[in-house]
Amino acid sequence: MALVLPYIVVASIGGAPFSAVSGDGSTYVFSNISESENNDECTDWHTSSYELDDLLGGIFDEALCYEVMSFAGSVVDVTNAFSDSGFETSVVTEGATWGPDTSAFSRHDYDCRIVFDSAVQRRVKIDLSMYADGLGSVWLDLQRIGDAGGGGSSSPELIDESVNAYIEPITFDGSWVLNIPQGRWKVFIYSTHQCIIPSKGFGTSVVTLSFSVNIVSDGDVDGNGEVNATDLLAVIAAWGVCGSCIEDLNGDGVVDVADVLIVVGNW
Repeated sequence: MALVLPYIVVASIGGAPFSAVSGDGSTYVFSNISESENNDECTDWHTSSYELDDLLGGIFDEALCYEVMSFAGSVVDVTNAFSDSGFETSVVTEGATWGPDTSAFSRHDYDCRIVFDSAVQRRVKIDLSMYADGLGSVWLDLQRIGDAGGGGSSSPELIDESVNAYIEPITFDGSWVLNIPQGRWKVFIYSTHQCIIPSKGFGTSVVTLSFSVNIVSDGDVDGNGEVNATDLLAVIAAWGVCGSCIEDLNGDGVVDVADVLIVVGNW
């Protein structure tokens, strides 16, 4: 069930674009098998709380119940990583129940808040992928909560997305190239599932999330890692006043010669 991903922990050294400030979170995992309402064969559950170092070290938590003809399990596997290119997180949770002559139930809850600073305005590519099936849900929120170093006021959520499954799988995939201002940022993640037998359609559940914020070159309009003629043509095609388009490379509200020079300067 476990997914193991490599990760690098870099906070405020080595030229990392984001510096971790604080973090906290928790997991709850529960599994139960019972032959009747008042006869539990197995119960395994526990809760855990985490601080920033724990979150950056990776989290694995599980509650499992095995009987002769029955099973109930709940697994949470999480990685969080700051690197010299940005920030990434991965969440994989699974629940499973089976047993022809018993009732089996499993559940997990995972929540996480990580706060980080970006000292200057940066051009970033943000990728988010979420999946849920069975009775599973996952939610991610990214918000500027003040100025880098502390103080200042918060802004509306930059990203606020969720998927909530009911038997049928549901997915979300999004990608954004943005100029994000300097500031103190918070990423919040919450996921949950429930599995129950003998309820049809709820025997298994999977929830996954993959999220990254990575620095791209100032002249890379589409965020594909290259600055070339495609980016130059995109700037020319968007010429003029532009509210929040990705072709406005310096974020001044206008696509003009200044943006062309940014492309050329990063060719």
